[in-house]
Amino acid sequence: MPGIANNGPYVPITTIEVRPATKDSPVTEAREVDLPPSRWEDEDKLRVGLEPKIKTMIAITLPNHMFKLIKRKTSSKAILDYLDVTYGGKDEVRQNKIISLKRECELFFGYKNETLKKTFVRFNSLVANLDNLKVKYTDFEQVNRFTDSLPTKLKPVTNPLRTTQTLKNYDMSSIYGTRWNHEKA
Repeated sequence: MPGIANNGPYVPITTIEVRPATKDSPVTEAREVDLPPSRWEDEDKLRVGLEPKIKTMIAITLPNHMFKLIKRKTSSKAILDYLDVTYGGKDEVRQNKIISLKRECELFFGYKNETLKKTFVRFNSLVANLDNLKVKYTDFEQVNRFTDSLPTKLKPVTNPLRTTQTLKNYDMSSIYGTRWNHEKA
């Protein structure tokens, strides 16, 4: 399947050999031509039949609003190329997204009147977006960044964790739970 999806539909071909020049015809160079269906072998028929199956498989996995965008594409390769550019982006676009999200993560902070839950959801969303782009942060890096971003009213609870160096023993869920309990108190 990856070969068909990456290279386009399989088309059986044959090579016409070089013919030396004769007095009636010039030299012909070797070239590839499509093999007529009557000369296809069983394996050729199977490989040609995969293209519509792959195209259908891709189409049925997409939501309706996305299906409408790809239904006129003629091959599975065309569909995947379109989806890659539209939703994944080219390498340059991905790199720009990574840079932008990393910068946003570095500058992340909780708003003054924002609840802990909203801050936590925003931060986790940012980390999840980075994770989707294959950028990983350790639990300690996440917890450290998150506690740095908390509003001033929660700093008295976070600072003792930093000074006793127990912050490294927490993951995002547990740090959220401890801060949440403190916010409710």
